[in-house]
Amino acid sequence: MYPHKVIKEILRVSKKEAIFFISQPNEYNFLQRIYYLMAKKSVITDETYRIVEKHQHIHRPRVGDIIKLVSSYLKIEKVWYIWQSRQSGHGRFKKIAKSIDRIIGKLAYLSPSLFSRLVLIKARKK
Repeated sequence: MYPHKVIKEILRVSKKEAIFFISQPNEYNFLQRIYYLMAKKSVITDETYRIVEKHQHIHRPRVGDIIKLVSSYLKIEKVWYIWQSRQSGHGRFKKIAKSIDRIIGKLAYLSPSLFSRLVLIKARKK
C-alpha cells in the first residue's frame, strides 16, 4: 500500500553493494485498455474490494511512474519491458501465439507504456 515506505525499508536493511530487481505490472497496456473500454473485468486484475486481502497491486502506475519511483531511490542500471500473453504456451494455436508474443515483445521496447505487460528494473543504491 505504501511503495515509498517499502523502498525506504528495503534500502535500510540491505547491504551497500546490494543489487535490486523490481518488477511492476503495467496496467495500461493495450490489452487492458481494450478490457476497460469494453467494461470487461479480468479476475486477475480486477477483483473489486478484494485487492488488499488478496495481496494484489493497489496502485496502477504507468511505466513512467514506475521508473520515476525507482529512480528517486536507486540508480537504475537496466530496464526490461516484457510482454507475454497468458496463452502463448497452451492450446492448438501455440505457434501463432508465440509469434504474436515475439512481435508485441519487440513493440514493447518501442512503446513501453502501450505494449509492455511488465516492467522489470535492475538497480543499485545511489
